[in-house]
Amino acid sequence: MSRLGNDRLLQWLDVMVPVLQSPMAGSQDHRLAAAVSSAGGLGAIPAAMLDAQGPEKQIT
Repeated sequence: MSRLGNDRLLQWLDVMVPVLQSPMAGSQDHRLAAAVSSAGGLGAIPAAMLDAQGPEKQIT
């Protein structure tokens, strides 16, 4: 992928650095996702072990 393509992806994801933090159910929570997002990457909340309301509880 060209540098231009990478720039478009970063803009589309609204991140400064091309880092995607992998969600790791059972070993992390929303705090790691928030820290990665604050540092300019794309944080992810692990939801594999949560019930249907769990992701919303993590976000709020």
